[in-house]
Amino acid sequence: MTNVVFWPDVSSYQVNVNDQFTRQFLMFKVSEGTTYVDPKAVANGAWCTANSGPGKKMVGYGGYHVWWPGNEQAQANLFFANVKLSPYLVAMIDVESWGGKIKGDNSASITALANLFAAKLGQRRVKVYANQGDLTALYPKRPAWLGVIKASYSSQAPAEPWVGWQYTDGSTNWPIPNGWPRSTPPFGNCDHNAYYGTVQQFAAEYGIAPAKAT
Repeated sequence: MTNVVFWPDVSSYQVNVNDQFTRQFLMFKVSEGTTYVDPKAVANGAWCTANSGPGKKMVGYGGYHVWWPGNEQAQANLFFANVKLSPYLVAMIDVESWGGKIKGDNSASITALANLFAAKLGQRRVKVYANQGDLTALYPKRPAWLGVIKASYSSQAPAEPWVGWQYTDGSTNWPIPNGWPRSTPPFGNCDHNAYYGTVQQFAAEYGIAPAKAT
């Protein structure tokens, strides 16, 4: 595959993004549940907003929210209170069972949160993140419009459908495709994701402004 867009996703475990960052997209944690805000979210969001758009180094950026069942309006309110709206912002809903703490079909709750995000951003700028097991168990009734970023730490891409693939957590214990990054300055080794296609195709898939040809 000739064209691949790579991006890291980060949280308080990494340093704040700064001018060492050279990739065209970044995903950072904003919030979790109804009360937790990542302490680096506001600073990361401000830098990304200033560096995204025509003539800037990035085509866009993403903020992610860790979903827990219930209180979807409060969760959406927390997210949008701590990230600035812009045409370059994508929202990702992180769906995980957390070692079995969350069980059963939670499709209604996750879709309710996705709809609240889409009301602010549009459907294309909302994605869901999960591994295949959690996607099957927790979210079996996903709407067709909601694109999936799949977690599958392997040198082989997971089964479709997906619009992004988290292929490593930065650990050298997991295989990755030859030549693909585990590390991005200034963060070092961390979660990395891939999209098969050009930057222009990525921007269209993620509902953000078209990038200049490279």
